[in-house]
Amino acid sequence: MTSRPKYAPAKAIELVGGALGYLVHDKADLTRDEIASATFLFHGAADAAALVRIGPRYFVTPGRLAQPAQGGGAPPAGSFALLELTDESVELIVFGAQGEERGRLREPVVAGAQVKVR
Repeated sequence: MTSRPKYAPAKAIELVGGALGYLVHDKADLTRDEIASATFLFHGAADAAALVRIGPRYFVTPGRLAQPAQGGGAPPAGSFALLELTDESVELIVFGAQGEERGRLREPVVAGAQVKVR
């Protein structure tokens, strides 16, 4: 019987809108080859949400989705982010735990971005 890993993998690869995407906690863990081969690079380790286009690549982070607990109490309810793809743009929408919208970030789709909206 094999044992299951105790932790999530350091990196994951997913298809996003027909494009290759890497998921990592810290973008510093990405190699040059991984950055060069991907359209979407999802990362954590950021205090604020960000959607940054560099050439045909998009660096995406939902930012800190839950504030740190104050005074050692129970941690606050979390939140989530949604990435929407259209023929014209990539949009990151950040929501609070109760479903309230906290912010939107948008970048245009550029030539060479390999985003295919289905």
